[in-house]
Amino acid sequence: MLSKNYLETFYINDESKTTILIIPGGGYAFASNREGTPVAKMFNNWGYHAIVYRYRNTLLLYPEIYTEAKQFIDEIISDSHVKDLIIIGFSAGGHMASYLLTQHKESFKAGILAYPVISSNPLISHKGSFDNLLGSNDEVLKEKVSTENLITEHMPPIFIWHTATDKSVPVENSLIFYQNLLKKNNRAELHIYDVGEHGLSIVTEEVSPEHINPKDFVVQNKHVSNWTCLLKDWLKSL
Repeated sequence: MLSKNYLETFYINDESKTTILIIPGGGYAFASNREGTPVAKMFNNWGYHAIVYRYRNTLLLYPEIYTEAKQFIDEIISDSHVKDLIIIGFSAGGHMASYLLTQHKESFKAGILAYPVISSNPLISHKGSFDNLLGSNDEVLKEKVSTENLITEHMPPIFIWHTATDKSVPVENSLIFYQNLLKKNNRAELHIYDVGEHGLSIVTEEVSPEHINPKDFVVQNKHVSNWTCLLKDWLKSL
């Protein structure tokens, strides 16, 4: 299949810098720009280059979707703009990021997972994401992409956040991934917010869902918005 997926670069200048590869969510059905361009601009403001992976223009399935992703990662790493690479994924994009972190850990300086889809365990899984990734309900394939079981030692440091009241992707996805990272002696940081819906992105007016007044969106979720401040400090510690 000829892929129309591509990388959109947000380089600050021609200098070699730490670069953030952004994988938006969308249940593997689409790539939400609420977790794309605004996130790239935030990282630019922090002094990082950024790249958004527009990965659902062509709906590749497993394993081709990850083969393509690895080809793009190799391309990014060879770019003179890129000093080292950090990956961030939101929701289903967090699943892709977690998979790539487990399979290609040597490619990344660190990883960031925002309310990620992780497990194919039916008690906590986001069924739609796995259906769209696999194109079937194959239990053997589901096990192969349940990323809490793919964690090894010597993975890059990983920052995770989630909300306890997420009704789309249960918080247990982040909890089990974090716990298994620790079991393998990996460096990881986890932040759980007591209240908040799924898909809050960076909690600015620009990323407000269409059905909510932007100012109300920010006010209602202000307590969650500090995840970006926590992340900014964490990145400085690497």
